Amino acid sequence: MRVCVAFAVVLFGALPALGAESAARRPAIPSPVQTYASMPPAERMAIQSDLLWAGHYEGMADGDFTERSIAAIRNFQNANKTKQTGVLNPQEREALAAAAKKEREAVGWRVVEDEPSGSRVGFPSKLLPQWVKNKLGSRWSSARGEAVVETFRIAEPGATIADVFKKQKDEPERKVESSQLKADSFVMSGLQGLKKFSARAEYRDGEVRGLTVLYDQAMEGTMAKIADAVWRTFVPFSRSDTAAVKSAEAKGKVDYGTGLVVSSAGHILTPRHMTEGCTVIVVQGLGNAETVAQDQDKGLALLRVYGNRRLAPLHIPAGAASGSEVTLIGIADPNAQAGGNAASSVRAKFAAANEDNGLRPMDSTPAPGFSGAIAVDDSNHLVGMLQFKPQILAQAGPAKLPPAAMIIPAESIRDFVSSHGVQLVSGDSGDTKASLVRVICVRK
Repeated sequence: MRVCVAFAVVLFGALPALGAESAARRPAIPSPVQTYASMPPAERMAIQSDLLWAGHYEGMADGDFTERSIAAIRNFQNANKTKQTGVLNPQEREALAAAAKKEREAVGWRVVEDEPSGSRVGFPSKLLPQWVKNKLGSRWSSARGEAVVETFRIAEPGATIADVFKKQKDEPERKVESSQLKADSFVMSGLQGLKKFSARAEYRDGEVRGLTVLYDQAMEGTMAKIADAVWRTFVPFSRSDTAAVKSAEAKGKVDYGTGLVVSSAGHILTPRHMTEGCTVIVVQGLGNAETVAQDQDKGLALLRVYGNRRLAPLHIPAGAASGSEVTLIGIADPNAQAGGNAASSVRAKFAAANEDNGLRPMDSTPAPGFSGAIAVDDSNHLVGMLQFKPQILAQAGPAKLPPAAMIIPAESIRDFVSSHGVQLVSGDSGDTKASLVRVICVRK
């Protein structure tokens, strides 16, 4: 009996130490600040933007996730009667995106290529239905002029950013409260009569292109978040993308590939090599793209284009595909289709066994531009994405080169996309070709 009691005393005395040791081995739960710090800047900005549109955040959508942003997320969670953790789970992120989308649709949010100024700009078409073209750019305004979004383009010989800055600052009735002038840009804000105003501009190749937003102070509750969205979508030299591509084509420094739309928010998947060394990445018809994430092992890259687009994400179902043959669906190099950009398909076969990294080699070389094409089986079930990299022999003599064309499996695609906060669509995606876009990499 005494032995049992002594054993029990020793056992219970050791429990705190065992618990402390277990706690020491247990990984620390990251704080909300740490969680968001690990996200790509573009995703942090997207969350802040959606919080702005949904009415839970007042601040800049700059990707700087301070306690202010986290408090806004807790407000959103409280309003939706979920646990106020300060960190969005996938279901909450989807709900926030849906709420923001509803607000954007309510004001008729549009992103357009403004021909007079050569810029890309977003504006609320239901609030600012009136459009006029003037000698400097375009002007969108409300019926009585209470709110205005106006572009301008100045290409006078000898024009400098400093000259335009001074002229903007000296506009009639304009009282500048904050401003900053740099070598190639400026920003300013303040009052213009009874309206709040903000203006910004950039200088490039002898031109100054800019934007001004004005609205009655009584409209601040409505226009503050809209003005932030206008600034974030404004691309002063949007049309220069086309010039950059044409110049790179002439020098043989442009690569064409295929991208897969995986979200209506503008996320696009493409092979990682299509983003390596690019000075500009352009998604044809949608504009510049930002690289959100890359995975060297899987060979994938996640891009994002911004603005209110009509995109058709592809449904990527779970489960394995079957068969030794697939149909590749992609967008061939424009030189292979007389300058066109149509999606096409071709049959292909698998070659040897899987590579060590799970990639499945193909037994034939696809058409240029097909890197990023999707592979589907005879049941139209997604098998994966084609990765087609040019092979470079860096040594003399015999050498074993890896297969030029390989399929990145669908499972890797799902894991990669989901790990970066992108909620995959469910159900029938409709026309598969509608989910494909051309990705253009411009190199120096």
